[in-house]
Amino acid sequence: MAFVFHRVPANMTGSTLYPLNSLKHLHPEVYEGQVAKYNGRETLLQTRIEMLDCLWNDVLHFTAVHPHDIKANLLKAGIVLPPAGWFKVPVDMIMGQDTVAFIYDRMDARAEAGAGAGGDKSSTRSVNPDAITYEPFQPSRMDVYRTVPEDTIDYYKEQNAQGNKPRTFHMVPHILYK
Repeated sequence: MAFVFHRVPANMTGSTLYPLNSLKHLHPEVYEGQVAKYNGRETLLQTRIEMLDCLWNDVLHFTAVHPHDIKANLLKAGIVLPPAGWFKVPVDMIMGQDTVAFIYDRMDARAEAGAGAGGDKSSTRSVNPDAITYEPFQPSRMDVYRTVPEDTIDYYKEQNAQGNKPRTFHMVPHILYK
C-alpha cells in the first residue's frame, strides 16, 4: 500500500488536519503561527489551483517522500532538524478528483530557487509560476512523487552555507488534497 505524509504541526490543536484557510476561522491562533511560514512569499497564499478551483491555502499539502528520506537528504546538506511527528495517510483516503500533484519543472525551478523559510530577504529569487505543473494525482506515478531532486539537495546546501533555514519541501513534488 502507498502512503503520503504530512508533518504534524508543532502547535497542532486536536487530531484533524485543516487547510490554512479553514484554520483562519476554526483556530485563529494556530493560523497565525502557520501563516508565518509564508512571510516573504505572501503571493503563494493567493495562488489559484485551477484544477481544484481553489487557492493554495485551501488544500492540505502532503508529500510522497518518506520522512526518513527527507531527514537523510537534509543531513547530506549538514542540516539537523528537531524530531517531528508525521501523519501517514493511505493513498486510498485521498484518491479522487480533489487530489492533484504539484511538480516543479526542474530547469526553471533551479533558476528561480527562493529564499529560506521565515521570510529571509537575503535572496530576491522566488519560484516562477510558469515552472510548475499540476496533474491529476496518479498512484502509478508514486516513483515520480517520491523523488527528492538533486536540485533540492543543492538548495539545502546553499541555504545552509548562507546560514538560512531551508524550506524543507522546496522543489519536492507535493500532493494537494481539497
